[in-house]
Amino acid sequence: MHYTLEEHGDEFEKMFWPVLRHNFPNYETFWREFVVPLTARPYGIGIRPKVDVCLEDMCMAHYSVYYHLGVARELIPIAC
Repeated sequence: MHYTLEEHGDEFEKMFWPVLRHNFPNYETFWREFVVPLTARPYGIGIRPKVDVCLEDMCMAHYSVYYHLGVARELIPIAC
């Protein structure tokens, strides 16, 4: 299955993707190649049980950067 943030991301990934996709297109590529296989998709978006803690930390760091970029972008006036 070909996963996309627009269709298979969580609420924040779906919400922020339209404004971040042009400046950070590799986020989705990394997410699809490295994060999705560690999740319970298509049954859930959480990390699968027994995933190595280092890989879980990588996923969480990746998501945290994305989330904070999305929030920061929302704080910038539209004219910018």
